[in-house]
Amino acid sequence: MRKLSTLFALSISLATIFLLFYPQQASAATKNITPPVDIGSTWYICQGYNSGGSHSGVSRLSLDLTGGPNCDSSASGRSVRAPFAGTVAWYVEPSGSMCINSSNGKSVMLTHIDSLVSRGTVVSTGQQVARVAASGNRQNNGVAHLHLQAWSSTNCSNNENMVPFDSSHTMRMCGAPDLIENGPNSYKSGAWGGTRFTAKSCIDVDKKLDGYIYRFWSDQKQRHFYTADYTEAQQIVDVWPDIWKYEPNGTFKIAAINNKDCSTGLSPVYRFWSDQKQGHFYTASEQEKNQVIDTWPNVWKYERVAFCVVDTPTPEYPNPVYRFWSDQKQGHFYTASEQEKNQVIDTWPNVWKYERVAFYVGL
Repeated sequence: MRKLSTLFALSISLATIFLLFYPQQASAATKNITPPVDIGSTWYICQGYNSGGSHSGVSRLSLDLTGGPNCDSSASGRSVRAPFAGTVAWYVEPSGSMCINSSNGKSVMLTHIDSLVSRGTVVSTGQQVARVAASGNRQNNGVAHLHLQAWSSTNCSNNENMVPFDSSHTMRMCGAPDLIENGPNSYKSGAWGGTRFTAKSCIDVDKKLDGYIYRFWSDQKQRHFYTADYTEAQQIVDVWPDIWKYEPNGTFKIAAINNKDCSTGLSPVYRFWSDQKQGHFYTASEQEKNQVIDTWPNVWKYERVAFCVVDTPTPEYPNPVYRFWSDQKQGHFYTASEQEKNQVIDTWPNVWKYERVAFYVGL
């Protein structure tokens, strides 16, 4: 293995989807730290802990990440991001070394990078702060790579507090293995040398029983969507957290997902798609379904029965789903929250026009 220096358009197929528009935000639980790279990007540990030379002594818990399996320079120009919310403590230009302090007293050093921010900058989790320097720049010894080190204290300076990127020190990078100090060394390039991983979001979708709908919001698209597939919901936050934000308080329970289960007492919800409006429309009214097909065949294309609901409240499904229309956004908005319904009516009367109760669900 080549020794390095000491320093260092969305396409989703959704099973059950609502494209909605109300920009409510919600917090989500996180685990350890966000990888300091683009979510969904793949990296290789070119040199791991205790590899000797540049990764020994006070720098023994260092990682060198490259874009390819053979310590190549394919990572040149890739985005480098803040692994947590905090402040840029310092940046050393010759080596391209940046220290970021977390708000809870930890720090991470990112090295061999071209900085996009300055000392004292307050950064948010996942914010781009730099790019990986090109081969031969920022003292990277001819290989474009990202060098990482972590501390349980601030300012990236107290070597007694240097820690590995593992869960026991609450520094595990989401998507990466639990990189304990004494890990495998099959490539003879330090612990975890040669390991491949794909960066993931640190957001956990709270798994519900079958029949629940998960809700997301996109600032970029100014739309919501819902999916009944838990695996798909988790994949979305793992791969596209910058586009779709999980809203755990927006989930609700429907009567049945499979349209074949629309038995006596259940009503099918019909789903349409519009290329023109770039959104879905849902209705539990067969009369409205037929009217849309007859009146706007060039606007709304009927797709299928999406799922089954009750059109009158029951003990299991007592909560109405309220439906709004916006001439401005040319789309519908649905919510199962009466509080949210009232907020929309009071706050955006010129944007959203309340229509009616669409159907009933559980919460």
